[in-house]
Amino acid sequence: MLYMFSKSLMQPADLTDATVQWIPKELSFANYEFALKELVFVKSFVNSVMTSFFPALIQTLTCAVAGYGFARYRFPGYTPLLGMVLFAFLVPPQTIVVPLYMLFSDLNWINTYFPYVVPPIFGHGLRGALFVLIFMQFFRGLPYQMEEAARMDGASAFRTFWSIMLAARTVRYARRGSLLARLALERPV
Repeated sequence: MLYMFSKSLMQPADLTDATVQWIPKELSFANYEFALKELVFVKSFVNSVMTSFFPALIQTLTCAVAGYGFARYRFPGYTPLLGMVLFAFLVPPQTIVVPLYMLFSDLNWINTYFPYVVPPIFGHGLRGALFVLIFMQFFRGLPYQMEEAARMDGASAFRTFWSIMLAARTVRYARRGSLLARLALERPV
């Protein structure tokens, strides 16, 4: 990284000069100006956020809701839907690439953000089924008394999920992270 940063501050003459290795003769920020102008940084950054951050956040939330539903509720069609989730887990993503492209083409979604945003809303993605199963197993491991206490306090099913069950997941990860950090600090050198 340091080497790349050093090269980015060099002028073209310094890049071709064999005597200049790490420290340029003159600092030049022209490469950064050129990159910002030519690469259209703001547009590229917005594209990256729209195609990665928001879909990941949406898919995490929808998979958490689906996993909670499978872990805590029995509803009509539970077994076939869980079977479909397991089937989706077993099917390699490479087998559905062409049919998905044809579907997106029929919907006129090519060169839009829709293929990145809409499937995660329904928990579909490269590993959506895996996330549903992971959340389902996590929520099955939590005690039912937490939900019962929330219901007795008048919390709705969504409020219970959001404030109690999902918060327990973040607390568990924070506790696990602090334990790992403490163990790493206490380890003898």
